Amino acid sequence: MTFHTKLLGTAAAAGLILAPLAPAFAQEAPDPTAPPVAQSEQAQASFSDEQIESFVDAAVEVSEVRDSYLPQIQAAKDDAEAAELTQKAQQEMATAVSTTEGMDVDTYNKISQTAQQDPALNDRLVAMIQDRTKQPTNDG
Repeated sequence: MTFHTKLLGTAAAAGLILAPLAPAFAQEAPDPTAPPVAQSEQAQASFSDEQIESFVDAAVEVSEVRDSYLPQIQAAKDDAEAAELTQKAQQEMATAVSTTEGMDVDTYNKISQTAQQDPALNDRLVAMIQDRTKQPTNDG
């Protein structure tokens, strides 16, 4: 699909794909008083390769759900309709994550939050996502 090329072509796209699901799904926020590097190194070390692989699978699914709902949310007639569509999208994203083998919403959010603070993990995840969604690029 061309949306993968479009999404993965920018740094902002990585943020969208790697962003945690809605705050309502996040059960544990990072400690803002902890040093970011030490915290992220410790958290990255606690994720297994299998969890990282499952995260990437889930992130690809989440990006597809976001891609399908974003135009609808942007075209909503009012805030209430946008909120309803957003809630539906969040439910579908949570379902996509929880039905991914070896992944749950809490772990997905923890990996996402860690990636936002840890450039090495973020780069690793972006590279893996790009590899999974390899498409010929037709910039122009």
